[in-house]
Amino acid sequence: MTITSNLILKTLLTTILLSSVTNSWAKDLITLSDAWVADAPPNSKMYAGYLSIKNHSDKTFELITVSSPMFKKIEIHKTQIINNIARMIEQNGLTINKKSATLFTSGDLHLMMIEPKSTIKLGNKITLTFKFKNTLVKSITATVKKRISN
Repeated sequence: MTITSNLILKTLLTTILLSSVTNSWAKDLITLSDAWVADAPPNSKMYAGYLSIKNHSDKTFELITVSSPMFKKIEIHKTQIINNIARMIEQNGLTINKKSATLFTSGDLHLMMIEPKSTIKLGNKITLTFKFKNTLVKSITATVKKRISN
């Protein structure tokens, strides 16, 4: 090998190693947990999803989309009371503040999962993929469970 080829190879290997370390480090800054989908009547066109997103870092992250191969689309909604009526307001992304936990719960933030591509049943496992503005992508598996009334 020539000196130039050697230098190119070393540079390439260093770049690959650094990018994998950086990517691994970035993935741990945001964690997803406790994901579940509320069961709904047969042939429902919409389901609600819940989870916790924790930001362990000193910087803010912007969640831009959520998707799943099981649904035509997923929207982020926030329930708001307007004139004594609960309304689900679609959010255009979501800020995940530094050193914080963002909870998706019934009656507040939730995932509106629209038009399932196949029948959804109790116990089904549904993969959810969260894409953030800085190219971070995180996935979690949610289980379909019975909704517990408050």
